[in-house]
Amino acid sequence: MKKAIVVLAVLLLAVSAFGYPRQALVERFTNASCAPCASVNTGWYTATVQGLENAGSLDHIVYNVNWPGPNDPMYLFNASDNMARRALYGVNSVPWIEV
Repeated sequence: MKKAIVVLAVLLLAVSAFGYPRQALVERFTNASCAPCASVNTGWYTATVQGLENAGSLDHIVYNVNWPGPNDPMYLFNASDNMARRALYGVNSVPWIEV
């Protein structure tokens, strides 16, 4: 019984020693031609980048989709990955945020 307790204690210490703080990942969908997205971007930047990201508790990724403007340069730069992520979440409008 003592051996089992010692082994359990060692395993718990090993797991806690290699633990790391977890961060939230927020994925945001937008488009350069989206007027509502532009109004949301300022508030989003203030709340996340200046607040939570600098505190180390949040990371975010921005994906650009091909509507309402199909010539969004950020969408065209990486169209296949952007559309794959859009399909994964079933995004059908922008702005859209997934946590």
